[in-house]
Amino acid sequence: MGTAALRARYGPDPASRIRPGDPPFRALVRIIRICHAIYRPLHVCLAGGTGIRLAHLLDPLKRATEVELTMIARKDWKLFAADSDFHAASGAARIAASGKWPG
Repeated sequence: MGTAALRARYGPDPASRIRPGDPPFRALVRIIRICHAIYRPLHVCLAGGTGIRLAHLLDPLKRATEVELTMIARKDWKLFAADSDFHAASGAARIAASGKWPG
């Protein structure tokens, strides 16, 4: 979901205007479902500028994702939104500083 495409569709503050059932919402549900089928994540984080601003959709996103979700998906997975535009960068820096890759 590119910000430029979302702005073209929804205006200058697209994340606040996306609603469950909208095509970008359904696309995000599909992306998360595919990630469960391939990677079986325990945590899924919406990061980046647009992802962070979609935090108001966490509950409907999780519910929609879990409808007929693959049996190999973890049952106790969590969906959350980053709290900073630098969420991923600060996490990578923390890992680099520790000298250990989580696993």
